[in-house]
Amino acid sequence: MIPDPSPFGTPRVAWNNPRFGPEQPLGPPPEEAPLSVPLSPRERGVAVFGASDADAGSEAYELARAVGAGLARRGVAVVTGGYGGVMEAASRGAREAGGEAVGVTCRAFSWRRPSPWVSLEIEEDDLFTRTARMFAISRGFVVVGGGAGTLAELAMLWAHARLETLPGPIVLLDAVWERLSDDLARAGRLERRCLAATRRASGADEAVELALAPPVDRGALEGV
Repeated sequence: MIPDPSPFGTPRVAWNNPRFGPEQPLGPPPEEAPLSVPLSPRERGVAVFGASDADAGSEAYELARAVGAGLARRGVAVVTGGYGGVMEAASRGAREAGGEAVGVTCRAFSWRRPSPWVSLEIEEDDLFTRTARMFAISRGFVVVGGGAGTLAELAMLWAHARLETLPGPIVLLDAVWERLSDDLARAGRLERRCLAATRRASGADEAVELALAPPVDRGALEGV
């Protein structure tokens, strides 16, 4: 089910009509697929973050593709940044499994074309509103590989966890981010709320299960 973009500003929204090829313009939404649905926690999608340059066949790409497929089989929309690499892979996995892939793109990247695997594009003005939109329409977050951009998104996820404004768990599907989490925790730079919101997955199936698990009980963190 497609998350409703309306509660967070008025971005440009376009449907990727599967009747057209990647070089054709985005078509209008079909009548049988309305944009507006309740944005309750259970209606939100799961966001997948990662490298924009991951190639098809690489470990990160295939992991993200499997995560997208697993979410689609559970009836959950995939939310990504809408472009290539891990974003494309998660969207592709979702569409191949019969699900929906929401791509939140950015006008700052006007030279980049959204992935043809995206079924709904939401275009925001800048990177900040783009990331905020992804958080607003998601209930879980999976991090697969990536570099500086993904690190910035992970840091913002932890910041929301610290403030108890994160709607769901953070799932690390990458050894580098796991080591970073450990190093920050040992140095006292990552608060208990952040650690409690962070889970680790050894594979795509486990990542899907963890991303859809209930968020941490705030009562268990009283006094933290």
